[in-house]
Amino acid sequence: MGRGRGPRGDAKGDRRPHRVLAVADARHPGGDLLGADRRRHQAAAADDPGRPRDLEQAGADRRAQSLVRVGTGAAHAAAGGRAPAQAALHHPGEGSAADLHHLRHQGGDAAGGLPALPGEWPARAFQDARHADPAAAARHQEPVRGQLSPLPESAVRRARRAVSVTFAAHGTLFGTWATLIPLVKERLRLEPGVLGLALICGAVGGVIAMQLAPRLMRGLGAPLLQRAAMLLGCVMLPMAVLAGGAWQLGGALLLMGAGIGTVDLVMNAQAVQVETRMQRPVMSGLHGLWSLGALSGAGIGALLLTLLPPPWQAFVLAGSAFAAVFLVSRTQLPMQEGERSNADARPRLLLQPVLILTGALMGLAFGVEGALLDWSAIFLREYHHVPKAAAGLGYAAFAGATLSGRLCGDWLRSRLGDRTVLACVGFAGVCLGAAVLSPVTWLTVLGFALTGLALCNAAPILFNVAGRIGADLGSAGSTRAVGGVTTLAYAGVMAMPPLLGLVAQHSSLTVALGLVACMAVVLGASAFMLPARLASGS
Repeated sequence: MGRGRGPRGDAKGDRRPHRVLAVADARHPGGDLLGADRRRHQAAAADDPGRPRDLEQAGADRRAQSLVRVGTGAAHAAAGGRAPAQAALHHPGEGSAADLHHLRHQGGDAAGGLPALPGEWPARAFQDARHADPAAAARHQEPVRGQLSPLPESAVRRARRAVSVTFAAHGTLFGTWATLIPLVKERLRLEPGVLGLALICGAVGGVIAMQLAPRLMRGLGAPLLQRAAMLLGCVMLPMAVLAGGAWQLGGALLLMGAGIGTVDLVMNAQAVQVETRMQRPVMSGLHGLWSLGALSGAGIGALLLTLLPPPWQAFVLAGSAFAAVFLVSRTQLPMQEGERSNADARPRLLLQPVLILTGALMGLAFGVEGALLDWSAIFLREYHHVPKAAAGLGYAAFAGATLSGRLCGDWLRSRLGDRTVLACVGFAGVCLGAAVLSPVTWLTVLGFALTGLALCNAAPILFNVAGRIGADLGSAGSTRAVGGVTTLAYAGVMAMPPLLGLVAQHSSLTVALGLVACMAVVLGASAFMLPARLASGS
């Protein structure tokens, strides 16, 4: 049945142009596509009341017109000719409403007598157009594979500033927690094995949250999800300090890990997109800001412990980190769906051997960093008998050297290549082994610093490699690839505390950290297993 028409041929209650009504109909094979396009932009206008609706309407109509032009142009080019009314659609601005009306009600065309329904575009015309030029139809129906929509340079610069602040705030939470671990251990009188099981809860929370984060990001948007996750992590940090037992500590760390793990995924996905748009290495510098935040958290945290009780120290630093992220999260880049970011493509992406290898190497890198975060202060406290306020200096030295190396990392990557820089991570194992065997406190601290200098660029390089693996699926594919690698990385962090805790309980902490040094050597030796096209240091 035809639709009712007003005096100008429009549908009743609908003032859209003829050319849009000709196709945007649910009964037409292309109508679902155009109707979905209009509904998507109407939903966007409802979410943003300040955006003029007439602009949304005009944008949707222009996209519909372009699809009509592709369909008619391809169909009649295949037929070897074009009627005046069809030419009017193929060339916008030509022809008249009478031509369009004639085209709607004609009984056939040059393509072979296509039937027409009253008031509708002929059904086969759109289908034949897609068969005549499937590439052109695909370009207008789906985003181009691996291509990001253009954005102003100012928007990319604002996004880089936002992700830089997020990296620094995220690192501040880790540095603050590093200064508090020895105090929590002593107050609760935890054995190394029990402490290791409690610390693993943070990684478990992160792994669980990362499985839900992509769906939540599509539903809530990256800015809102990041703010909510950061708030959760910042609230749980003082709660962990106030825990009355191992079970309460584990529960607080589980929720804190879920919050900061989600922030970790979002900010690294944003960093990959920023580096892709800027077309030069920036990932190492962003991770350098994470190290700056960790160094600030450890240093300022140690200073505040001389002035404030531990819960208030955690509250002040965590509150500052959340305020910083809340203020900048609105300027993030939009996360776009790629051409093949569907349910069938995601399992194939996550099962790629090169992505699994990248995730395994990331697990080793995170495991080594996590070991020094969790155990360096305890090692200095128990083996070198340093004061409580000075126990965090070992991790502070590690974070400071990591910061210096990452600030130079983009320059090194552009000249030496990612695989060469990653191979230097093996030197971290030598430095860490020397640090744990040294009886002199300052040499041990120096060894921790050199370990950070050698290890610093492993995580930025591997995150960038993961983003390149998923780049064929657009920014959504990069997000999922980064999420898969981060999950494996957190699995390494998750396995490290109980492993080191059990080794330390049955032998010594020196042996446990020696095992970590061997892992760093394996990480450096495995660098050349990555394909050159992915680890080229662009």
